[in-house]
Amino acid sequence: MTDNNQADHPCLPGGLIPLEQWRVPETSVRRTIRSGLRDILDQLKAGIHPDEQAFRSLDDLPTLSERQIQDYAPVPDCEELARVLLNELDQLRRSGVQSRKACVLVVPPFSGIAEALHASGRRVIAPPDNLLMPEKDIAGWWDHQLQDDDWVIPELADFWLRHRSGLGLLREFFARLALDKVGKGIIGCSSWCWQFWMQYLPELHLAPLTPGPLSGDRLTDWLGHLAGDRPQGPLTARMTQDGLYVLPAPSGDDDRKYSLFTRDLATLARGNPGVALAIWRRTLRARPEDEAQQQGEGDAHQEGRQCWVAPLDQLSLPAVPQSSARQSGHLLHALLLHNGLNLGQLELTSGLPGQELRVALYEMPYRPGDWIEVNGRYGEVRSIGTRAAEIVTLDDTVIVIPHSLLWNTLLANGNDGTDNLMCVAEVFLDPNHDVGRMLGLFRDAIFACPLTKTYQPVLVTVTAREAGMCYRLKAYPLEPREQARFISDLTARAAEICGDEGVPMVSYPYLQAQKA
Repeated sequence: MTDNNQADHPCLPGGLIPLEQWRVPETSVRRTIRSGLRDILDQLKAGIHPDEQAFRSLDDLPTLSERQIQDYAPVPDCEELARVLLNELDQLRRSGVQSRKACVLVVPPFSGIAEALHASGRRVIAPPDNLLMPEKDIAGWWDHQLQDDDWVIPELADFWLRHRSGLGLLREFFARLALDKVGKGIIGCSSWCWQFWMQYLPELHLAPLTPGPLSGDRLTDWLGHLAGDRPQGPLTARMTQDGLYVLPAPSGDDDRKYSLFTRDLATLARGNPGVALAIWRRTLRARPEDEAQQQGEGDAHQEGRQCWVAPLDQLSLPAVPQSSARQSGHLLHALLLHNGLNLGQLELTSGLPGQELRVALYEMPYRPGDWIEVNGRYGEVRSIGTRAAEIVTLDDTVIVIPHSLLWNTLLANGNDGTDNLMCVAEVFLDPNHDVGRMLGLFRDAIFACPLTKTYQPVLVTVTAREAGMCYRLKAYPLEPREQARFISDLTARAAEICGDEGVPMVSYPYLQAQKA
């Protein structure tokens, strides 16, 4: 079942391969339209919006404690990975696969390679404080840094800024790399940063290496290696719904039935160990769906540490929030290219002024599709521009709201990026009636309304006001844009109930006129 090379170490499954040989691992089965619709329906029933929560489980099974997660799926040991990396590179040099003195490792985010290079024990070259260094000083700076062998650069993205004065350091460095005049070292480079420089310098050919992608079998071996072999035995992990085994890795004389979970997880994570580990930790459960499975198939294998694994389609995975604002795209692109920036550097690389940058990062309290109220004006956010946002009121009036109002004005957001918008219909009744009966009738009226999102909370409250008994019918419409029609429908239904029950509806202006 394994497709690993015998020389592969379990903490670096797949070893190091030429970058052009990297391929996305194959999945076991393609999702059908039916399974996709079933996942969406499950999320709707649970009231989960894709952008609402990252990694929220759709099952009711208890998760593991933090201590158990650290035991079963710990953070990889960067020092062990560093030793394996150095050994792998030495073997590649001896075999002639790697002929250059300095080796370039192109790695995806969250792969752990940068941390391993930091922990390698070799001299770390840190970026200068000033990435906008004058051209005349750059050559001397590199001469000083590269005077000895056995150096490492954990992350090349830290050495440049996408600014006309911020490219000089790497232009000089790549020129030296091309001539193989940098001494013996190891360079870690994020895949986004590498793609930029290959576009910028298409004639550059440095034969970079990359970790082999995690296939299903490699991922099984790696997860088992992380869990370790404690005195109580290796970790046993089985699927919650059918009891099929995930861990330990199958052996030649194994009679257990195995799931294809790790193959699907490897594809979902695109072979990235950091992403795969994050999802793996969220799938672990304390018990199966059916308690009988704990005494079912494979009783002979139940000794030692054991946990259960929820299917991938029971997880709500993180998604990049969708926005039509140009700021979001600029910031995301800059952060991916440089693998993290401070505010000053982000202002340079994104082209956004400071105030606009802060709003986009931290303080933008609305997005397209939100229903907001500012200075008494209520409407749906239609677009967000550089200096202002446009909202459309329920009367189809377009109102422009300058972003500067955010600093000194209270703003109410009705749905905050979701499709859940609570609406309230108020009715005032004469005090002389059966309050309990009216509460029940009004609640029935909400559930009977075809516009009501019945899987969200429905609530009816009553308070004594000067204008009479105030009933508030609270519920969520199927679509936020249906709110006016929804409130009108609830009010009409409440009025019909009052007519049937003989309970007069009153209004505050009417009472004031009576007093006069």
